[in-house]
Order: sequence, then C-alpha cells, then structure tokens
Amino acid sequence: MEKKKLKKAVIFIFLKDRKVLVEKRIRDAEKILKNQLIFPGGGLEEKDFDDLEVALKREIFEELGVSASKFSQLAKGLKIISAGKDASLHPFIIEAWENEIPEKILDKDVPLFWVDIEVMLESKIAPTKKIAELVKDYLENV
Repeated sequence: MEKKKLKKAVIFIFLKDRKVLVEKRIRDAEKILKNQLIFPGGGLEEKDFDDLEVALKREIFEELGVSASKFSQLAKGLKIISAGKDASLHPFIIEAWENEIPEKILDKDVPLFWVDIEVMLESKIAPTKKIAELVKDYLENV
C-alpha cells in the first residue's frame, strides 16, 4: 500500500477591527466545503516546507494581491484527517498589509467577507472551527 504524502497549507487570518476575513466556497469537488465559510489559504509545495513565512507571503500575494507586513504564526502544523485527505495546516494571524483586500480571491470566483469570529466558531468544518477557537483565544489575549 502506497503511503500518502501529507499535504501542507498556510492559512491566513486577516484581522481588521476585530473581524476576520473569510471566503465562501461556491464550488467544491467533494461538496464538503460548498457554500461554507472558511479562512483563505494556499497549498504548499515541498520546497516551501523550510520557510513557511516566504510561502505565506507568496500565497497571500497570489490569492489576494496584498503584501503582508505584520504577521505571526498562530499554530504549528494542525493535523487534519478528513474526507480521505491528510493535511498539516499552518495558520497565521495577519495584522497589517499593503494594498486593498479584493472582493474575491484573485484566481477564483470566490467571494470574501469580513465577519465576527463567533460566526466561524459555528462552522461545521472541523479545521475551520479549530482555527476559529485559536483566533478567539488570540483576540482575548491582545
């Protein structure tokens, strides 16, 4: 049996006026994320594993066209096993950036919204809910 490679992704949690930026998935091949609110993020290639911050900046620029100038890692390697996909998620809090956040993810037709963290705490998507809990703890301590 072939061993599956663990996929890795950076998750970007933009904060503005105590709200978080989320995307609403319109399409999803597995239908798990369809019409769900999730935090934006980007998949990593093996070459990215040694420098998550460089990969984070690149993914944010590719997805949103903005440059992160103040950020910190929220958690290291949250292991997610669901829908036959094993992943290691690396969420980052983004507190400052250059340029305006667009209304949609640049390379997809996926709308973006600012919401209270409580909205994300109600997510049916386990990884999103876990990250939302971490963000809530973060917000309570800043």
